[in-house]
Amino acid sequence: MTWTDSRGVVQEYNICCGVQDEIEGEDDVDFSAESLGDYIFDELKLIGVDLFEDVDFICGDNCATNRKLAQLITARILENKGPAEAWTVPLVGCNSHRLNLCRQDFYNSEERSLLLQKVDDFMRSVRTLKNSSKLRKQTDLFPQRKNSTRWTSCNDTMQKMKKLEPFIPACGFDDTVLANVPTALESATLEEMIKTDGPFKSTSLALQRGGDNRLSLAQVRDLFDKLIEAFPETAGRLGPASTIVQSPHFENAVVKVQSGQEGCLSRLEKEKIKRFLQSTSVDEDDSSSDNDNDTNWADKVIAQEAKRRKVLKSKYRPMHHIASTSNIVERLFSRAKLIMRPHRKLMSPYHLELLIFLRSNRDLWNEETVDKAIKKTGNLNDNEVIHII
Repeated sequence: MTWTDSRGVVQEYNICCGVQDEIEGEDDVDFSAESLGDYIFDELKLIGVDLFEDVDFICGDNCATNRKLAQLITARILENKGPAEAWTVPLVGCNSHRLNLCRQDFYNSEERSLLLQKVDDFMRSVRTLKNSSKLRKQTDLFPQRKNSTRWTSCNDTMQKMKKLEPFIPACGFDDTVLANVPTALESATLEEMIKTDGPFKSTSLALQRGGDNRLSLAQVRDLFDKLIEAFPETAGRLGPASTIVQSPHFENAVVKVQSGQEGCLSRLEKEKIKRFLQSTSVDEDDSSSDNDNDTNWADKVIAQEAKRRKVLKSKYRPMHHIASTSNIVERLFSRAKLIMRPHRKLMSPYHLELLIFLRSNRDLWNEETVDKAIKKTGNLNDNEVIHII
């Protein structure tokens, strides 16, 4: 859950982990949008947050379940508040997901996919005991295969191939292995593919930032616009009018407000963010970095665009809490995988959720909190994690 407090600072906390367990008597675990909606409603109610008053948006992957979830929440608010006072709860799609799909399109083209498969076949054959021993006599480098779920692994595999090429002739591999070594023309193609990955890797790393350094929707739009300018074929995935965007008018409106361009809002865009109107105007805080000394591609783009923005008084309340990615959830999943190791397979979902919750909200508790909990002495205030649990 994320929000902007009275000081204009974005607060972001994990309020639940949603660990599912098999229920006796049921065939399978239900992950439908309806069930997720009921779960979210119950969890918000536990901490005193009203679904019909306090929810501005949801953020997640651009999948059918999340889209339907946003529609169901909107329908419930319409039913509860009535047409005059109801508002739309938009789905803000994860921009890391969009970037990932964009690069998958690039690598899945027929010519590139065949070349990558050839390189991967070479890496697979070199990892056998016999061939790996031959390679170790020439270099300390190890073969590396691509990961089908991460496009960045394709770049890593290609770079490793380029590093191994000078040592291959002296290794004495048989013809079946050498058949998968890229030709001179294919090697040049690999070099070009590696070069094109630079801005995308830099953008991907920038999207991973969290806390005070996380990117706003306006900053993400700046990065995507620059990528489209350099690589026009990416417009289908990264453009503001991409078919994958669930709420284009809402996202466009937020980008314009964050960029100090409220005067350019269309009627539909104003309608989508009318919930953010406030009675008194406040200065729109520009949290963009302004560091020209950083050589990182993404940082340069963000800094250049920040200079063009004007600090204006806005009639809308701060929107910096509107997340541009759902990477925080992906990190939560990774943390759960690290906690739920094979030797902990008998751990109950309840205890797993507690451990994940404590790890995710580490800044809410400290050694003193633990000491109080153990000794059962002292009064825990509302900000301490034991009270929240």
